[in-house]
Amino acid sequence: MFQNFGGYKYFIDKIFIPYSTFEFFSKIRTKVFNFFIKMQKMRKVYVMGRGRLLMREGCLIFEKYEKNERKINKLPINNLDLIICIGSVGLSSNSIKHILRKNISIVFLDLNGSFKGMFLPKNKIFSSVVIHQVSTLLNRRIEIARSIILGLKISSVLIFRMIGEREFEERIEKIRIDADDITTLMSVESIIWKEIYSFLRSTDTNFESRKYNPPKGKMNCLISYGNSLLYSIILNKVVEEGLNPKIGFLHENTESRYSFILDISEIFKPFIILLLNKKLLENKILIDIHFEEKEGYTYLNFLGRAIYTKYFESLINEKIKIFPTKRKNLESFIEFEVKKIKRSILENKPYYPWCDEYVRDIGLRCE
Repeated sequence: MFQNFGGYKYFIDKIFIPYSTFEFFSKIRTKVFNFFIKMQKMRKVYVMGRGRLLMREGCLIFEKYEKNERKINKLPINNLDLIICIGSVGLSSNSIKHILRKNISIVFLDLNGSFKGMFLPKNKIFSSVVIHQVSTLLNRRIEIARSIILGLKISSVLIFRMIGEREFEERIEKIRIDADDITTLMSVESIIWKEIYSFLRSTDTNFESRKYNPPKGKMNCLISYGNSLLYSIILNKVVEEGLNPKIGFLHENTESRYSFILDISEIFKPFIILLLNKKLLENKILIDIHFEEKEGYTYLNFLGRAIYTKYFESLINEKIKIFPTKRKNLESFIEFEVKKIKRSILENKPYYPWCDEYVRDIGLRCE
């Protein structure tokens, strides 16, 4: 399952972890790594730690010095759409040129998962569709925003139904989405998330309330880190469609955040929080040794980030049967959702969230 390249363990072409770190933790918790499974498609890669991405003899490599010893790993550049760099990862001008020439986007996150920036190939830089996006914002904002909240509501109901939590399913199902202004719609969004957080408080995850920037407690730490990974994937899908990630419909547009990414993530965050984060803590896949405390706040350490990232990849790539006639993975649904919003923007037609068309089949109320 693992290959050893120059002192590194190379996790199925996906994540790089120092060999010494792996050896230490494998002695005390070998079962942790049973989830590392081969992915059928190599579309993105996570580069973690301190090092540099360089071009050597036509190959993209990740170079790192550990105890005065040079470590090198090769990246499969011909099969990639996205590189997510987590930590202090540097790039040479030559590597940037070759990566962008291959139409690969690069997203940068800090060690805590916070988004720092990205490089885009020129053919992914916002197209003329942005003009229609602005027009839609001016003329149809309430309509699009209401549909996004509907997507959040239905996703939450579906997941609670999947995990057998009938009480919370019914509580969210009763929430009505009939507001005609953004402020009230954001209040509805807040009510839905309060129900989700109320469910987390009733479990064994030691969750009290949502605290972030910086996160406090293990669950808040996982929510923040998982959200960052989700935002990175959505961001790549959005720019591939020529849309502007800063022009959102539900969240207020500011210079300092990607509002459109936050909009789309509302529909998919319940999957990460309710299916992934809860599982990692309750099943003790992530334990105390995977976290570190800094000034009263909680962060994943290097190994914790690697474990979480791999489980995250497994979740979004695993095909799940949510609807009677559909069996797809979450990443495909994310891409499909972005395309649906783009089609609605260009054709000036109503936008319905990803699961709305199947609601009648499973008997959900969507007011």
